[in-house]
Amino acid sequence: KACVPVTRAEVLFLIEASDFVGAANIELNKDFLKQSVAALDVGPQVINVAIVAYGSSAQVVTPLLDNRDALNTAIDSISVVGGDADLAAGLDQATSTLFDSVRNNAQPFIYLVASSQSTNSAQAITSADAAKSFGIIIVAQAVGSGALQDSQSVSSSDRQVAQVENYSQLPQTGSSVSDRICIVQN
Repeated sequence: KACVPVTRAEVLFLIEASDFVGAANIELNKDFLKQSVAALDVGPQVINVAIVAYGSSAQVVTPLLDNRDALNTAIDSISVVGGDADLAAGLDQATSTLFDSVRNNAQPFIYLVASSQSTNSAQAITSADAAKSFGIIIVAQAVGSGALQDSQSVSSSDRQVAQVENYSQLPQTGSSVSDRICIVQN
């Protein structure tokens, strides 16, 4: 399947920040996000980026921004949300954040980074289906094997699922995020 790049997009990074992830791995998540922001063509007319962190609840780290410095400042503020991994809560918050502020002619994406199985996988699939019904493309990055099944279940395409063995491998994948910010065509 071909993956056609987009030039105007809203990319919301949905980052698991549960107790399972922990503070040390949050730091690796931050490194990944900074590498991703550096690799993406962030700007007012191209790609805007937002970040939502989730554990047992979800919180908006930053709404859509078009400035790398502001994004890096927001990334530095990320901490453990705590609790279990409620992917449905994260997806619902991400969808709401995107839906409220997507620009005309911009393709919205949720870029999920998760390492734990969701507390309610069935609800996560329902939440993902709702996001997709609004035209949001879901890309997933599984860390380890715990979140792989959920990542495959909620993503928009098998082509848009990636996996690394552990968090120490996550930061170096940030530079390839732009390869998965695309529209898969049969």
